[in-house]
Amino acid sequence: MPVRNEFSWSTMISAFSWSNRLEDAIAVYEMIPDPSVVSRTAMFTGYAQNGGIHEAIALFACANIGALEMGRQLHSLTVKAGCQCNSYVGVKPNSSTVTGFLVTCGSLGARKLGKQIHCLIFKLGLDADVFVGNSLIAMYCKCGCKDGFWVFDEMYEFDIVTWNTILIGCAQNGLQSRAIGGSLCLYGGPSGHLHEAEELIENMPIEPDSVVWAALLGGCRIHQNVELGRKVAERLFQLEPQKTGNYVLLSNIYASLGMWEEVEEVRKLMRDRGVAKEPGISWIQIKNKLLSFVNGDKRQDHIEEVYTILKEFYGRLREVGYVPDTNFVLHDVEEEQKENALLYHSEKLAIVYGLLNTPHGTSIQIMKNLRICGDCHSFTKFLSKVTQREIVIRDGNRFHHSQDGSCSCGDYW
Repeated sequence: MPVRNEFSWSTMISAFSWSNRLEDAIAVYEMIPDPSVVSRTAMFTGYAQNGGIHEAIALFACANIGALEMGRQLHSLTVKAGCQCNSYVGVKPNSSTVTGFLVTCGSLGARKLGKQIHCLIFKLGLDADVFVGNSLIAMYCKCGCKDGFWVFDEMYEFDIVTWNTILIGCAQNGLQSRAIGGSLCLYGGPSGHLHEAEELIENMPIEPDSVVWAALLGGCRIHQNVELGRKVAERLFQLEPQKTGNYVLLSNIYASLGMWEEVEEVRKLMRDRGVAKEPGISWIQIKNKLLSFVNGDKRQDHIEEVYTILKEFYGRLREVGYVPDTNFVLHDVEEEQKENALLYHSEKLAIVYGLLNTPHGTSIQIMKNLRICGDCHSFTKFLSKVTQREIVIRDGNRFHHSQDGSCSCGDYW
C-alpha cells in the first residue's frame, strides 16, 4: 500500500467487506497499529454485512466511549448477546458506529439489547442525530416493537429515509392503515387485481426496484397466476440473479398447480446459475439463550418432547379446521409424505419449544431467515387460537402477529 493512513486502511476494509472477502478485511484491520473510530466502524460494518453479528458486537464493546463505567455497560450488553470482549480501548463511537450497532441488533431481533443501546445513545448525546433516529426506528420495527413510532414522534428532524423507514415498518408489522391507506396492497393484494398492479408498476414515474416486483410475484403466488408470475420472475432474475427467494416463489406457483416439470426447470436454472437454496433456519430467545432450529432438527435438548407435543397439536388443530397445505412441498411425492415434510418445518419446532419453555399466556417471538410458507402461516394462526397465545414470527419479508386465529398481515405477504 503506497500511502498508509486512516483513510486508506478504512477504504481497503470496506472494499474487502463489500466483496464478501471478510478474512482479507480482518487481516487489514489487524495490521493497523492504532485503530481509530473510522477504521473500527468500517470493520464493524464488515462483520455485520457478512453475517458476523456477534463479532461485530464484541468489536463495538471493545471501543471504550471515554468513561470506564459506560464501557462496562457496553461490555455487559455483549455478554447478554452471548459474546465477550475484555479489552477497552479509548476510542469514542460516533453516530456511524452506533447506527451500525443498531442495524446489528435489528438483524438479531435483539429488542432488549437495542433498548439498552437506546439508553446509551442519550448518554452519548446522539439522540438528536437524524441518522441515529432512522436506525432506531428500523431496529424497533425489525424487532416487532412499536417503540419505533415513539422514536418517530420524538424526532426533531426528518429526511426521506425517515419517512421510508416508518412506512416500511408499518407494512412489516401489518399496520397498512397507518402506512398511507395500505398502499402496499396495490401490488397484487387481496383483491387479486394483478394485471392492474402490473400496469401501475410499469407506469411508475421512477424505475421499479426488486422490492416492488417481488411484492407482485408474491401476489401471483397467492392467486396462482402462472402467466404473470413467470413474467415477473424473469424481471427479478435480471435484477437479482443470485437471490434464492425469487426462484422459490416461482417454484411454489408451479408446485401448487402440480406443474412438476416446470418446478424441475427452475431447479435446473438455479444449478446452472450457481444459485444454492438457502436452508430455512428459525430461532427463538429463551431468557439469555438464543436457540436455532432447522427443518427436521434433532440437535436441541428435549427435542423428542417437542416432536411429541407438535404431533399432538397437529391432531388438535385438525379438529378445529386446520388442513395441512401440501402445495408448499416442492416435490412430487405422496400426500402423506408431503404432510410429514411440512410437520417438522423449523418455525413449527421453534414455536413448540417456546410454548414448552415460557409461562402460559406470554407471547412467543420467532425469527426466520426465509419467507414463512403458507402451511406454517396457517398452522400458527390456528395454534394462537388454541393456546390463547400471541405468536409473532419475523420472517425474511415482514412480521406476522398471530392472535386468536388471525394474522396482522391479513393473509397477504
